[in-house]
Amino acid sequence: MTQQFYCDEFSKRVNKNNDDKTITLIEYIICRLEKVNNERIYCTQHLHPLGAFKEVQAHFSIIDDLEIVSEFDGITFTFRDGGLFKPREYPNSNIFDLFFEENDCWKPEQLAKILLS
Repeated sequence: MTQQFYCDEFSKRVNKNNDDKTITLIEYIICRLEKVNNERIYCTQHLHPLGAFKEVQAHFSIIDDLEIVSEFDGITFTFRDGGLFKPREYPNSNIFDLFFEENDCWKPEQLAKILLS
């Protein structure tokens, strides 16, 4: 969760000064969930008469050396609408920043302290 991996797609989203284009796994997962949620918001506009996708749920557990880390086991996060809605424009729900603001213990540097101790 704390090792850096090459990721051209989301590296600037994570850190605007990220010249080496690397991010951690948890940052990648949250970026990917943000993209899924933006797609959900966008598609729901066009599927309105047929149905709607109301939210995206992600369930997290961290396993360290084949052992479940109890404080990070079976935690569910729900992603819904957010950000500024602009009709006919692709949504930007800005989940990435909000996720780490509200879940400090999931920040890569905090995970490193817990997993490497």
